[in-house]
Amino acid sequence: MTAFLASNNCSSSLMFRRRRFDECGGYDETMKSGFEDWEFTIRLLEAGGRLAMVEEPLIRYRVVPDSSNVVSMNQRTELYTAIMDRHPELFARHHRQALLAHEARSDRWRNLCSDVVMRHDSEAVEQIVSFGDGGTAAAVRVQTHRAHTSAAPSTS
Repeated sequence: MTAFLASNNCSSSLMFRRRRFDECGGYDETMKSGFEDWEFTIRLLEAGGRLAMVEEPLIRYRVVPDSSNVVSMNQRTELYTAIMDRHPELFARHHRQALLAHEARSDRWRNLCSDVVMRHDSEAVEQIVSFGDGGTAAAVRVQTHRAHTSAAPSTS
């Protein structure tokens, strides 16, 4: 459950028994801007449903720049807030785990960004600098790497 509260981990396709769909009330058709599948999956899990991942690809998923899936990312914070507002008790019960899961994901992303900057020797380090969430540490890591790389003797 925590993974679904911390991040939209909803698969692009779900398969479930019709009875479970009806028990959870189906997709909320008032959620026209997106994340209705995420919110439905939270309700499904909250009602005791289980999820399993099929490792074999069974569908081909195509995304275009103006698809609702892509456009909804422009409203991500508002949509996430709406989901939290729909499930206040659930988020209250799991807030610590959800926040820690979100922070771990943020750490992985920040490390990935600094690794990319170091590999490509880009000036993009300024884009990852932020204060209070590890961004400064990432910038220091990149600058330290650059200093050591430029000081290393050439092998050519």
